[in-house]
Amino acid sequence: MSGLIPQSFIDDLLARTDIVDLIHGFVPLKKAGQNYQALCPFHDEKSPSFSVNQDRQFYHCFGCGASGNAISFMMNYNRMDFVTVIEDLAARAGIAVPRTGVSPELLKNKESQTELYELMELVINFYRMQLADHQRSQPAIEYLKKRGIDEALATKFEIGYAPDSWDSLIRNLGRSDPARDRLYKAGLIIRRDDGKYYDRFRQRIMYPIRDHRGRAIGFGGRIIDSGTPKYLNSPETPIFHKGRELYGLYQARQSSRNPERLYVVEGYMDVLALAQFGVNNCVATLGTAATREHLERIFRTTSEIVFCFDGDEAGKKAAWRALEIALPLLRDGREVYFMFLPEGQDPDDFIRAEGATAFTDSRQLRALSAVLLEHLTQDFNPTIREHKARLAHKASEFLKNIPQGNLKQILSEQIATLTDQEASQLEALTKLSGPSSIPRPHSTENAREERKLISQAIKLLLQQPQLALLLGEAEIMEARGSAGGEFLHTLITLIRKNPAITCARILENWRGTRYEKRLTQLSLSGQSRYAADDAPLTSSDFLQTEFLGLIDRLLDEKRKNRLVELNTIESTTKLTNDQREYLKNLNPNARRINPN
Repeated sequence: MSGLIPQSFIDDLLARTDIVDLIHGFVPLKKAGQNYQALCPFHDEKSPSFSVNQDRQFYHCFGCGASGNAISFMMNYNRMDFVTVIEDLAARAGIAVPRTGVSPELLKNKESQTELYELMELVINFYRMQLADHQRSQPAIEYLKKRGIDEALATKFEIGYAPDSWDSLIRNLGRSDPARDRLYKAGLIIRRDDGKYYDRFRQRIMYPIRDHRGRAIGFGGRIIDSGTPKYLNSPETPIFHKGRELYGLYQARQSSRNPERLYVVEGYMDVLALAQFGVNNCVATLGTAATREHLERIFRTTSEIVFCFDGDEAGKKAAWRALEIALPLLRDGREVYFMFLPEGQDPDDFIRAEGATAFTDSRQLRALSAVLLEHLTQDFNPTIREHKARLAHKASEFLKNIPQGNLKQILSEQIATLTDQEASQLEALTKLSGPSSIPRPHSTENAREERKLISQAIKLLLQQPQLALLLGEAEIMEARGSAGGEFLHTLITLIRKNPAITCARILENWRGTRYEKRLTQLSLSGQSRYAADDAPLTSSDFLQTEFLGLIDRLLDEKRKNRLVELNTIESTTKLTNDQREYLKNLNPNARRINPN
């Protein structure tokens, strides 16, 4: 639902959520000193390097670098977006998520969507009961057996049966006008010109479609007899958009939180047949070509996509369309491969003939770069100068769509070699280089020292936010005056307004901003420097002394820098009255720390 979630609610939600209890529900944690440890859920390891600090409400893996608060963990572990995580944590806490700027119409639509999700669960159960008990479901059962779909797999994917009837669903779940209206909105029944309704799915094996959160959103139906169409999907509805959703993604994520790769196949039966042989990391588009939204959703689950196509001409064309869509998404760390099956075979045929080991053999995969180069160099003759020029031009149209990174660099070098060009020439042709960077002005030694002290002060505040309460108004205001000083002032002000704030809540306050990465780095280096099990470095007296000493040194540096600035101004022009007064009263050794 649209509308902003108030920051105050997010802060309160984090305060209600204990990160140890939350993570322990997914990963078994063991006490280790003042922290909790586990094998990292984000990479393979034999010795635990995943640490959770209850006081700071923060986790960090010393092996792979994964870190964050409760929200970050849920986003990364469960592959959820931010809003979904907030809704999930709120549900765990038993509170509703408030929204600002939400119209009554949007609230009504949200309630309507919730009703549709609930309805879809009832329909799944209805179709499953029909498969198990309907007197005419035997042909559907025989078909599933013939395709090798056993009872366990049918249960896992919740396969059902829509009877050969015009109104079986209406008679069971649409007896009232509001009930029929919900069935219609869910795309499960069709309205005739005379205002009456009939079931959309009849005499079909029913494949429920769930979104990445596990919510039932639609169906795919396969006809049992020789009728048409052979496959029928739910229409677009308020909760189902086939250009975004993938069949089998939810089940694949249930089988493995972090699959090495996901195979993209063409149909429901391909997903089921492969799952029957233990290949559970497969998804299928819903009667459409792969879209950017599909690939973005897959890349949130894995870093490697394998498109599986027939080896005929149609399969190659489909592969090329997928390649073009994938190019803009291929930043470093993401990979796309293609698997071309023998002509006339689909994944079901192949795996039954060759087995799962042959299907998952990486040696038969073709990298996207190889497919791209093969396409570009069709009919290419390296001895003809015009061919080289044509290749360079064709390549530039594709290279410009690839984000800056290793893949772009390697492909550029390969094309440059083929066309006898310098890489710089090809770079100019494809306009690879972005706007020229403006060199930063040379910083004085004093300014560098000031930035260093600001970073150290922020690091300590992330370790123990309540240190900010030791400062008086004078030094808080005097800390301003530079970009880093302004940020430190903002951080101190935030803490003083929220005396019980934790490191996790501070990081959440700057999520999605340009400060997020740097704050996370400082919090981690602070965790290393002021180790939780090192009592002398974590005692309250030590941290207070360290922090106040830093503030003293920082203010001294700022005064020195201000003195240099005013002296420079005075040598060329007149000082203002305020500047003269400041210069007169300036005492670099003045101590203004609040004794209380």
